[in-house]
Amino acid sequence: MTQPVLIAYASGSGSTGEVAAAMGATLNEQDIETDVRGVNEVESLQGYRAVIAGSSIRLGRWLPEAVAFISDFSQALGDLPVAYFTTCLTMIEDTPENRATVMAYMEPILALAPRVKPIAVGLFAGSLNPTLQQLIPAEVGPYGDHRDWAAIRRWAASLGEVLRTAPAPDANATQDNAFQDEADAWPVTPEYEKAADESGRAPGEFFWTQMPQADLRGALLEGANLIGANLTGADLTGAVLRYAILNGSTLTQAVLYGADLSGADLHWADLRGADLREANLQFAMLGWSDLRGADLTDARLSLARYNEHTRWPEGFSPEEAGCRFMSGTG
Repeated sequence: MTQPVLIAYASGSGSTGEVAAAMGATLNEQDIETDVRGVNEVESLQGYRAVIAGSSIRLGRWLPEAVAFISDFSQALGDLPVAYFTTCLTMIEDTPENRATVMAYMEPILALAPRVKPIAVGLFAGSLNPTLQQLIPAEVGPYGDHRDWAAIRRWAASLGEVLRTAPAPDANATQDNAFQDEADAWPVTPEYEKAADESGRAPGEFFWTQMPQADLRGALLEGANLIGANLTGADLTGAVLRYAILNGSTLTQAVLYGADLSGADLHWADLRGADLREANLQFAMLGWSDLRGADLTDARLSLARYNEHTRWPEGFSPEEAGCRFMSGTG
């Protein structure tokens, strides 16, 4: 990799800056050059291969300077591989409910840069300086340093392979042109039209969209941004979801029979009871996913990546299915 990866951060007390520095050091160990700096220090994205942007949370939002960074560079970010990370005390307890809460904090960020399809989203516990106890309401706590350095470094390490291979979008394509062909290709269903009208987003940009029980059979959703989307009970039979971003999405009882999910980001996805018969999950990312009760009959899972937090159907052996264990993402 000849160009560096920018790790831009916003930090209220300095702790998120230390997180960014740890990420940079981890990638440096993989011979990936990084440039770690505060968002206020970034004047241009020219010369960077990719961007990792992160912030701590204040009152349920990224810090203002981080929001301004995303807004100011939204077009340039759309031409690069981008990963986001957030540090927040809510993540002291890593539960599905808390992850959903923190993911919701990031919704305005995704809306500011709709062309960005994050290659990864990291959610980490932060720290709160005890010396601020007299200035901050008690309910904001708990105070102290709750950062899980091992998890932070493992997440950064897992980005190494992705950053080496992720292609940057065509910098010559305008935002309108980037969606034109995709819009023409998408099947028009009542659920699709309703979701598009309510979200006001371009085709493929359905993060946190509510589409339970939607009829999306055969939908062409390749590379779609469906972070946090609610697709409970949706019929996605034969849908094309190659490289789709389904991080934190809810797909309980969804029908994905014969769907193409190859290379899809299904980290933290809730797939309990989903029908995944004959689905293509090759190279999919399944860290922290919950597949309990899912039907994986004749599903293709070779080189799908999972970690110790992935929950499988009873009796299912990911090793026998050809999955790849990620030891560095716990």
